[in-house]
Amino acid sequence: MVEYFWKTQKEYERIPDVPTCDTLESAADNDPEAVFGEKKTVLVACRKWIPFIVGFLIIGAFCVFLPHLLWSSPALRAPQTPPPQAQSHRALVELQWEQHHHLQDQGNNEIIYVAHVEFCQEGNSSTFGYRQLTTHYPPKEESNPSSCGPAGLVIRLTPGQSYRLVLHNNANANNQVTNLHTHGLHIAGDGNADDITRTVQPGNCLVYHWDLPRNAMGGTFWIHPHGQGNAQEQLTGGAYGMLIVEDSLSLFLAKDKSEQEVAHPPLQTQYQNIQQWLQNELLMVVYTKGTKRTALYTPTTTTSSTSSQLSALELEQDVWYRLRLLTVDPKGERVPVTFPNGCQVHLAATDGMWLTQTPQMQSQQTFNSTGAGRLDLAIRCNALGIHDVLVHNHTAGSLHVIVPKSANTVLADPFYYDDNSNNPQRRSWKPNYPPHLADLLTASSSNDMHYFQTHTLTLINRTINDMSWDAQLPLLDLQDIPYNSYQEFVVRGSDIHPFHMHVYPVQTFDCGPHHIDGQFYDTIVSSSTDTTCRLRFRVLDYAQRIVLHCHNILHEDQGMIVWFNVSTTTDSGAAIPVQDATHRDEMICGNVPF
Repeated sequence: MVEYFWKTQKEYERIPDVPTCDTLESAADNDPEAVFGEKKTVLVACRKWIPFIVGFLIIGAFCVFLPHLLWSSPALRAPQTPPPQAQSHRALVELQWEQHHHLQDQGNNEIIYVAHVEFCQEGNSSTFGYRQLTTHYPPKEESNPSSCGPAGLVIRLTPGQSYRLVLHNNANANNQVTNLHTHGLHIAGDGNADDITRTVQPGNCLVYHWDLPRNAMGGTFWIHPHGQGNAQEQLTGGAYGMLIVEDSLSLFLAKDKSEQEVAHPPLQTQYQNIQQWLQNELLMVVYTKGTKRTALYTPTTTTSSTSSQLSALELEQDVWYRLRLLTVDPKGERVPVTFPNGCQVHLAATDGMWLTQTPQMQSQQTFNSTGAGRLDLAIRCNALGIHDVLVHNHTAGSLHVIVPKSANTVLADPFYYDDNSNNPQRRSWKPNYPPHLADLLTASSSNDMHYFQTHTLTLINRTINDMSWDAQLPLLDLQDIPYNSYQEFVVRGSDIHPFHMHVYPVQTFDCGPHHIDGQFYDTIVSSSTDTTCRLRFRVLDYAQRIVLHCHNILHEDQGMIVWFNVSTTTDSGAAIPVQDATHRDEMICGNVPF
C-alpha cells in the first residue's frame, strides 16, 4: 500500500506569543480557528483602530488631491490621449487526445485516447499550471509554448470511452511532488485511476487510466493537485483546470419512450432546440482568494474594454447559451458571481449534475457557488454592449453582447413548451439520472431500503470525528459500508470546513439557503455554525476506499482528510472490478509505453 504523508501543523508558521496586528490579520485570513483567546482580543482591538486610520488617510488625501481632481475633470482639462489597448489574458486551452487502436483496456474498447500533460512551474516562482506536451518525451523545451499559469487546460471526456493521461512533473523545485485529481467525477478512486495517494517526483511521470461508464452523466468538473502537503501552494499558484464530460443522448431519453411521446408529441423537435442550446457553449473560470484577489479566465484572449483590461465572453444578442462556470477558492469559501441586469440567467446544473427539473424557471443575477463548485447556467442577454461580471461585488470580467451572426443560433432554447399552440407555456424538463444518483428524499430505515444507515460527522479543529489522515485506520469506527446501500451523513462544521467526498456525489437536505434541498453536489458549505446538514448517497459502482476531507486546501494539507471502505456481500450485487494497477507507480518518463 502506498503511504500518504502530510505536513504536520508544526511545519506551518506559528502565531507569536506577542503578535502584531498584521500577523494576526494574516493568521485569521488563512484560518479563522487559529486566532482565539487573548490573540482574538488583540485582533479585535487592532480592528477598532482601522476606521480612525482610514478616516485620517481619506481626509489627508482629499486635502492634497482636491485641486488636482478639479483641474483634471473633463470640463477643465485639455483633451488627453486615448487609454491604452486592453491587454490579452491567458486563454483556456483544449487538451487534444490521440487515438491508439492497438491498446486494450478492461472494458475491451477498441480505441483508447492518450494525452501527455505537463505540471509546470514558472522558473523558481510560486506560479504553477497544467499544459499539454506536444510530444511526451524528451523534456519540456518541446512542450506547448504557452506560458505556465492558471486555468490553462480544458479536458473533455466522453461516456463509454477509455483514456490514458500521462502527467509529467516538470516543476523546477525538487520538493514539488504532485499528482492530479479529477474533482467530482464518478470514477474509480483506486488502482491507476483517481487514487490521490499516488504522487510523482519532479522529473518523473505518472500514468492515469480513466474508464468512464457508458451511463455517465455529462457535466462540468475540474482538476487540481491533491497530495503530499503541496496541494495548497500548487493550487494557489495556478494548477487547476476545467474537466468536461460530454452529454450523451440518454440525457433526453425517457425510460418509457412511448409514454413520453404520447404525453408530449412535439418534444422531439424541441429537444433539437435544447441540444442546440447545449452546443452553444461558453466557458468561464473564476479564481478568488476571498475578496483580496480575483481573476477570471475565458477561452479567448479578447478583453472586455480598454478601461478595465479584463477578460470577456462574447455573446450574440437574444441567443441562449450554456455557460459552464468553475469557481476556485483555495479556502473553499463561497464565491458570489453576479451577472448584468440585461441578461436572463437560469440555473441548470450544480457540481456537474443536472437539476431534477432543469433549468430553473426563475431567472436570477447572483449565484453563490462554493470555492470548488461548478454551475451550468442558461444565459441570454438582450442589451448590446459591454457588461460587467462581478465577483465578491468587484468587476472581474465582462460579457460583450453583439449583433447575431447567424439566424440558426436563435433556435437554441434551454426550455421546452407544452403543446398548447394558442398559448404555449415554457417549462423545465426532467433529465435522466444514472443509478448512483438515486433520489433519496423519502429514504429511511423503516421503508424497503434495508441498507439505510446514518452516521454523524463533526468537522472541527482540523479533524473529522477527531481523526486525521491515517492510511491504515478508516473512519466510522472501523466499519465497512455495504455496497449498494443507502447512506446519510449528518455533517456539522461545514461552514468553516467545506465538506467534499470523492467518487459519490451527495443529495443535500437542510444545508441552508445556498444549497437546494434534494439537489446533488460534491462540495458542501453550510450557511452557519448552527446548521446541521444532511447528505444522502447511494453506494454503487465502486467498492473501494472512499476519501472525504475539508476542502480548505491548507487544512487538507495539514491532514484533515479521512477515508472509509466499501465492502461487497453476496447479496449486494456486483461492483465494477477493482481498477487495473498497471503503471500504478511513478516511472521515468522515457519508459512510458505510450
